[in-house]
Order: sequence, then structure tokens, then C-alpha cells
Amino acid sequence: MTGWPLPPTSRDVPGDGPFNADPDVYDFPLGKAIPRNLVYWRVPRANAISVTAEGLQIVPSRNNLTGTPESLVTPEITGQKGLAFIGRRQTDTLFTFTTDVSFSPRVVGKEAGVTVFLTQFNHIDLGIVLLAPDASTSKGNGKPLLSLRFRAIGSIEPPEPTIVPVPASWGSGQIRLEIQTANATHYNVAAMPAANPNARIILGTASARLVSGGRGSFVGSLVGAYATCNGAGTGLDCPAGGNAYFKRWRYTGAAQYISATEIVPEL
Repeated sequence: MTGWPLPPTSRDVPGDGPFNADPDVYDFPLGKAIPRNLVYWRVPRANAISVTAEGLQIVPSRNNLTGTPESLVTPEITGQKGLAFIGRRQTDTLFTFTTDVSFSPRVVGKEAGVTVFLTQFNHIDLGIVLLAPDASTSKGNGKPLLSLRFRAIGSIEPPEPTIVPVPASWGSGQIRLEIQTANATHYNVAAMPAANPNARIILGTASARLVSGGRGSFVGSLVGAYATCNGAGTGLDCPAGGNAYFKRWRYTGAAQYISATEIVPEL
């Protein structure tokens, strides 16, 4: 085969922002703009997502990541006014995504977490959520419990939700949430205290088929962070208090499958 040689590899090109294969290493210091590769699903409400002295602040939205997208009765939680969600494209078959969350909800149902998101009908979530006590959390002595919750929705049968109370031994510090590909077809989700990653708890495993189409065109999955009050409040507003703050946002690609059997590792 003949042709023209490719030009030398160079990053000296017009424009700014990260390159497609770059990892995310974001700590969101005050005064820094939100990185250009982070995107929204629909346009969020004004000031719903901003950089503050405490990190990337997400003000919870009444609609969660699913909402009621086809409802004519509850238009305020359809998601048409935007989701309190920000993410980046999953650009690698194999990757690890983590972020440290500061979240002190005062109202039952408030939640902040991380997700693999395709559409409102297709996503895999790991949240920190304040739940009302029930038989499974009787040791809470009737008080709402801050819990870790894994759940998913998609075009195939999702795994059963998993709920684990946040261990008392973790204290009140930041919680690190993790999404990691177990292989080319499944994601693992895990949580740990940011100060002690060795205390990692795997909450669940979900098939990539959940976020591989089924409703609308496949446009690629996003990996990112969200906050919601799961329908509490009125109009477009959640009950006051309980904003979520995200720091130490890390996305690292490990490898790309170019066929069913061929893998190209990230350099």
C-alpha cells in the first residue's frame, strides 16, 4: 500500500481543553472553571452546578436520574428542566472513576452519588442517601439512616438494589465512590472512606447491556456525579439544605478493546 506519511504526533494545536485520551485529575479549586470535557444531560437549572470553596457543588434536583420523563401529570419532575448531573464520556472500555463526596442530608430521600448514564431509562447508580428506618435497618432505633444504595434501570432486567448503612467506623469524613469496569461487559460499584480506601465495600455489579441502548439512539455512556431529593419538595425546588460537594474527581483509562479479543492498553 502506498500513500502519504502521517505528520508527527503533536499537542501543539489550536484550542484549549483536555485531549480525548487524557485522564481526569480534577480537584475543583475555587476560581477554576468547570473542565470543558464535563457535560450535562439537558440544560441544568441556573447555579445547580458550580465550583465553590468546598469543591464542585451540585444542588439536588427534585427529579432523580429517571424522573417521570413521559408524564403529563408531573412535568416538574420529568427532567425537562434539566438534571442535577454532570459527567464525562466513557472513552475507554476498561477504566476506573472515583470521586470524594461531602454530603450531609437533613431530609429523607436526599441522595448524592455517581452513575454510568446513557438516558433517563438507562443508568447504573451508586448513591449516598438518607433513608427512613424499616425492618432491615432496625438498629437505627427509628432514626433515618445514611446509607449506600446501588440500583439500576435499563432495557434488560437490572440487578436487585443493594442498601448498606454507612458504617459508623467511617466517621463523618468524605466518602469515596467508585465505578470500575470488571471486564468488557460489566461494571463494579464500590464505596470507601476517602481517608481509608482499604475499607472498600463492593455494592454490586451491573451488566453494560443496561446502558447499551434500548430507548433511542446509542450515543455513548457518561460517567459522572448527581444529586437529587427523589421527588421531595414542591415545584422545581427540593427542601432546603443538603447540597453535595465533590472533590478529587479521577477518571483513568486502562485499555480499549478494538475487537472481541484484541486489547490496546492506555499509554
